[in-house]
Amino acid sequence: ERSSQSNRSSLTPSSSNAESIIRFVSKIVPEVSVLNVAAGEVAIRLPLRAVPRFVDLFESLERNKESLGISGYGISITTLEEVFIQVCRGGQLGRSGTNLAPSPRGGGRGGR
Repeated sequence: ERSSQSNRSSLTPSSSNAESIIRFVSKIVPEVSVLNVAAGEVAIRLPLRAVPRFVDLFESLERNKESLGISGYGISITTLEEVFIQVCRGGQLGRSGTNLAPSPRGGGRGGR
């Protein structure tokens, strides 16, 4: 089912302002969930049902990159391979789909 999939988005802050970035994103996509904040990267999950808001999100990120301190961002879709790897590691599937951490490979990421 398509609605059970999610997108992983990575934001690379130029300074340690992860909370303000997460607040900014959640104003446009309230269903955002934080996957990881480490090594200068904020990894978030955006549900596929929020796809209609992605244009607004990425246009807003682009317009506000400097004020948010973002040096770059990218997006990828959770693959079946990532789901399989996470389940094998003991991860669990969430009610709305894949409530999983990304695989270490990080394949399929685009970027700006």
